[in-house]
Amino acid sequence: MNRKAKQDIFACILIYAFMLFCFMQTFTMKSGAETMPRLILSVALICNTALLVRTVRQLKKNPSNEGYTSISEIKVPILMFLGVVLYCVLFSFTNYFIATAILILVFMLIEKVKPLWLILTIDAVYLVFIYVLFVVVLKVPLLK
Repeated sequence: MNRKAKQDIFACILIYAFMLFCFMQTFTMKSGAETMPRLILSVALICNTALLVRTVRQLKKNPSNEGYTSISEIKVPILMFLGVVLYCVLFSFTNYFIATAILILVFMLIEKVKPLWLILTIDAVYLVFIYVLFVVVLKVPLLK
């Protein structure tokens, strides 16, 4: 078994352990509050199982290192992940609208969406829609 397959299988096992821990935590929640976390865990379980099955099939088909993802191929997903982490940090210092406007702008620039006016228009329309729907209609306090 090659090193990459071992890493994938080990990661799947760790994710299963983490999901089991999270599932056990749902038993301490109030009645009805555990529904959404269990639903999310179910989706994560399906995705993790699909990853494990894909890894095992790929290992059977190709026992060498060929066919596995290289670091250069996952550069954009890593940038997206870092963007989400920065969004969470920015969200704690600003409000939803400022953090989301920056996130949409940065993600569209990473994805090389052109022209710039289109990015700004999409950003503005989305934020106005969310503001009207949640702040004006539903009276959700999204502003600090």
